[in-house]
Amino acid sequence: WLSSCTWMGRSRRLAVASSDCTISFYDQSFGTPVSRIDHASGTPLCMSCIDSAGTNNGSKEVLMVGDVSGHVTCYEMTSENWHACDGDSLWPLPCHGNPQAGQPGAGKSRPREVLGEQERRRGEERRGEERGEQDRQKREKDRKEGRNRGLMEDVSVLSSKEPFHTDWVTKVGFVSELGLMVSSGLDGVINTAKLAQSGFRKDPPIKLHKKGVHCWCWCGNYKFFASGGLDRQVIIWNPYTKKIMVPLQGHNAALQHVELNESNHQLMSLSVDKVVKVWDIRTYKCIQTFTDKALQYKPEDRITCAAFDAESSSLVLGARGLSLWSLNAKESSGQKAQPTHRARITAFLYNTVFQQVVSADTAGTVAIWCIHTGKLQFEFRHAHG
Repeated sequence: WLSSCTWMGRSRRLAVASSDCTISFYDQSFGTPVSRIDHASGTPLCMSCIDSAGTNNGSKEVLMVGDVSGHVTCYEMTSENWHACDGDSLWPLPCHGNPQAGQPGAGKSRPREVLGEQERRRGEERRGEERGEQDRQKREKDRKEGRNRGLMEDVSVLSSKEPFHTDWVTKVGFVSELGLMVSSGLDGVINTAKLAQSGFRKDPPIKLHKKGVHCWCWCGNYKFFASGGLDRQVIIWNPYTKKIMVPLQGHNAALQHVELNESNHQLMSLSVDKVVKVWDIRTYKCIQTFTDKALQYKPEDRITCAAFDAESSSLVLGARGLSLWSLNAKESSGQKAQPTHRARITAFLYNTVFQQVVSADTAGTVAIWCIHTGKLQFEFRHAHG
């Protein structure tokens, strides 16, 4: 099973986590992995990558990984960790030992350096046979299965002795504006920490949810966090005081994803019953609710992933298929809005039969509007004397 993936912008590689406790890296060809890491602390569940230039740790990439044991591990990688021979199944020798490995034509001819290296390896195998048949069989098995092939070398690892959470880590990320790494877990706790050369400087845990936390997001314009989980509510909280600003209630099932559309001042929340709510973050009111019934998601009838595309202002939902929901707000033409009534509007309603909007004002005028064009079709004046 694949549990998570993230894009590494500096090295231009896709990091993919799987249930066999490994993290594989793919280049733009998306063929065989070019390298991998054995994540020893448990099955990785969530990942995020940042350029550590924003953390004052130099020009490195930091891959943050949360796992089932509650640990959060950071792998610091530079260009020296990527070799020309990464992922070459025909030539397992490292490129710093064989400069031609991984290059075009390397598999057609065998240089003398490679032949000399093979002779040295045969000698080591013969000495291994003398040390015991059991050791030889194990080494031969490892060589055939390729367990040690493609492992990334000299990776700097930052991790804490104690786990960040007492249950599964559900999301981990980095907020550059605060300089904090943020993680959430099924223990109902949100943790923040600063990244340093020596390790983590963990802050006191934030306990705002009664049950497990599935998701969180950061709003840079309004300076708040939004988080949700098993308690079926979105909690807006202040990162400086660590206190709740306002809870957003309305979902009937556990929340699994929250996203922000800051350009339109909107917060989107998705629950496990496929209900999406759109909130106005200026008034904290729900302005839209819809359910994705277009696709029957399998094997379970639920949405398993969601993402927001800021360029097209669209929400993408999916499991085995994808569903696109456009959240574009109608842009103003730049002209000043013209008054539609001569007096204060007191009421309006929508006529579903003729698809018209009917509005009335205090002067007794009743106006009929076309819902498609927004133009006035006709009106009654002094309808009530």
